[in-house]
Amino acid sequence: MNIRINDIVNNTLNNTVAGGMNNGLYNGTGIRRNTRRMPKPMILLIGMLFMAVGVFLIVKTVHNNRVLTAETTAVITEIREEVTTSHDTNSNKAVIEVNSKPKTRTYYYPSIKYTIDGQTYYNDLSTGSSDPDAYRVGDSINIRYNPAKPTEIDLGSTSTKSNIFMALGCMIAGIIAGIAFIKVR
Repeated sequence: MNIRINDIVNNTLNNTVAGGMNNGLYNGTGIRRNTRRMPKPMILLIGMLFMAVGVFLIVKTVHNNRVLTAETTAVITEIREEVTTSHDTNSNKAVIEVNSKPKTRTYYYPSIKYTIDGQTYYNDLSTGSSDPDAYRVGDSINIRYNPAKPTEIDLGSTSTKSNIFMALGCMIAGIIAGIAFIKVR
């Protein structure tokens, strides 16, 4: 039996390129290409998560539009400053380096006061900004509130529009994940 080394190498490469021996994991150059795919259950879970967030935002927006029917002007009384710290990591790294510098961000949240039917209410808004000039003490802002419960407030049409856009984005992402779930083998 006379077998040459070149014949063995050529047959092996031909089989791998044709999808034979190694299920096509080699791209003809003899170099293995990365073929890891996200598992189907993970794709489905991500899609369902996006859909759930989208539905939550739509329900919240509909609730706010039904319940927060009155409007008034509030005055900013104070700006709360919150500093968050996180490690700046490269998305390709799986582990945070020991000597990596923490990244700090500062967010500014307004506290407001408003008067309804002669009674003054104070509220700390959960909507903030990373821009220190976004809110200033003494500035007026429009709010919507629930006439039956004046402490239930919202910043108005801006948050409604942003909720709708975020909800649509989440729903689209969920649909895309659903399509990917169907198409992945």
